Amino acid sequence: MFNRRDGPTVSGALVKPKYLVRRTRYVAVNEADLDELLTYNVVHKSLFGLGIALFSGPFWVLASYLIDRKDITFGIDTLALGAISLCGAVLLAASLVIFSMRQKKVRKIFDETEEIDTDSIVA
Repeated sequence: MFNRRDGPTVSGALVKPKYLVRRTRYVAVNEADLDELLTYNVVHKSLFGLGIALFSGPFWVLASYLIDRKDITFGIDTLALGAISLCGAVLLAASLVIFSMRQKKVRKIFDETEEIDTDSIVA
């Protein structure tokens, strides 16, 4: 309980806030940069989704097909499943390249900016 005259009592709680300083960088970004980043994002997610589907599906079908067979013979079916999985792996690699391009673009935007003293700005 809290007694206004005596302060907190023995059975009460006392909160002592401690405020910390946090600094954040804000960067002005033009519309062309945002459009480019959005395009990278759409292409990356599309390639990644298609690559995962093309890689994982045929890969597991091929794995279960080879496990169930007593004699391992490579026919047109195993070749097709392997080729589709390879195409999926290529699309996954392409999506990672697009992702790194997007990350480089964001880093470039931050690197091109310079800090200014906000106290000297007059509104």
